[in-house]
Amino acid sequence: INLSAEQKGAMDKKANKALKGKKAKVVEKTGQKYQYYNLKDINAEDTKFKKSYFYGLVVDSSVPYRSEKSGKWLCTMKIIDESMNLEQKKGQKYMQVTFFAKASTELPLVRKAGIILRIHRGFVQMHGNSVQMNLEIDLQGSWVLFDTEFDYVFQKYAPISHSDANYTFTEDDKQRIDQLRTYSRQYFTKNKNLGSLHLASLKKGESTYGLSTKDGHPVDFDICVQVLDINDQGKVIKFLICDESKVVKLAVYKKFMAAFFYDIRPMDVIKVRSVAYREKRPKMKKLILNDFSNIIKLPKYSALHKECIDGIKKSMENEVKIQKTIHSILEKPMNVSKITNDRGVKDYTKLKDIFKNPKAKNFYKVKVTAMDIGPLPVTNWVSIYNGKSKEKKELEVSGDHETALANNCKYMYNMQFFVKDVDAPNTPEIYRIFLMTHMGKGEKFLPVPACNLLYKKEALKKLELYYKLLTHHNVVLDLLIQPLDTRTGIIFLIVDSQISFKIQFAIVKRSLAQLYQVSKSD
Repeated sequence: INLSAEQKGAMDKKANKALKGKKAKVVEKTGQKYQYYNLKDINAEDTKFKKSYFYGLVVDSSVPYRSEKSGKWLCTMKIIDESMNLEQKKGQKYMQVTFFAKASTELPLVRKAGIILRIHRGFVQMHGNSVQMNLEIDLQGSWVLFDTEFDYVFQKYAPISHSDANYTFTEDDKQRIDQLRTYSRQYFTKNKNLGSLHLASLKKGESTYGLSTKDGHPVDFDICVQVLDINDQGKVIKFLICDESKVVKLAVYKKFMAAFFYDIRPMDVIKVRSVAYREKRPKMKKLILNDFSNIIKLPKYSALHKECIDGIKKSMENEVKIQKTIHSILEKPMNVSKITNDRGVKDYTKLKDIFKNPKAKNFYKVKVTAMDIGPLPVTNWVSIYNGKSKEKKELEVSGDHETALANNCKYMYNMQFFVKDVDAPNTPEIYRIFLMTHMGKGEKFLPVPACNLLYKKEALKKLELYYKLLTHHNVVLDLLIQPLDTRTGIIFLIVDSQISFKIQFAIVKRSLAQLYQVSKSD
């Protein structure tokens, strides 16, 4: 998927909160305002480096975590450039930078290896024989993150995120970013070393580090794996991952690494830092994360990415699973709805443009993916509508359910779809559209007529399966929506659209059972 520079440069919600609602402003200047140094030239004993300025590439990073001693939030990164890198056989191979802040939202979040980091006013110190740097964000220290991959010239220097509301940017900055983008591709194409002390396969990690303990805790190691599937279960996201040795599940709590999920897609290759095996039950080991873990995407041109994919392809068992089953079922976009009457609308419109300037009574064609559907449980999708009083009420368990339709009442779907544009899956913005069938709009969208789901168990079972289908990451919905002006504001209704896909449950169950190596009932 080709993302625009605006999408790639969008800051996540946490970083936006750190700016306290202020709009970012670039202070354009000509010439060179700051003296940037190569990492190798930075000397902790020289007073001119007490507040250092430099550019570098991030090869490893932790997630923000809180120090029990100081109460401050911090994260650490390993930084390289052409003068100091992991290729070197002698001397210091990377600069470790530790960030300190009062809140986690003020710290940088690195989701991909090779991100460009700019530091202003970093404090340099010696740690043993190595030069290290601390950045106190509360004491005038600042950072900016730039992406190394941009497909468009327009806004090619837009940052991913930055610590201050305003940041300076000169022609010298543009040159340094261009140089680091070139060096990043050269370095990661040739080198597999990303600063991992214990990089192991899933199988070797289990046998070598598996149940070994250090101070009563499992010994951790790093893994490089491919993501096969992502299952969002609310508070927990379950990743199905594999390498050349085995396929395993990895459960991650959202509160632990919430800002890292929307950027990871099936078939991505990731490096997971600090995982360990824990014996959940006798002879049953579970892969777990710890406070210092991190999930970082690898660029497709990197040597580590290629090694992971090549290793999987060499395994005939995994190749059959991944290349055939995964690619056909999980990766290929699947359109499951159609527009029955386009009302003369020819072109598709993006959700952000519609919600920015809605026009009542206009119709819009949209192509979206559903992140979630509510209200849950599925029994709440249907309400009872009184055409005379214009009131809606929930389904009830009382008496003969067939008498619930007396006195001008009827069953209606009363649902909310939380959606994104299909070509913008990595943006944080989520939009809400409604399915309300009491006015005759969208009545045929679902293949199951609205009924009392507290009694119609077969209908409920079908709708629960449709919920799983419609919220799957590769499912695309073609919809015609219409704005409706209500007392609380404008909402958008699904009209003249319907599901056009019959679920082949037997085929899906058999394929997934083969993939996950479990029974069909599981």
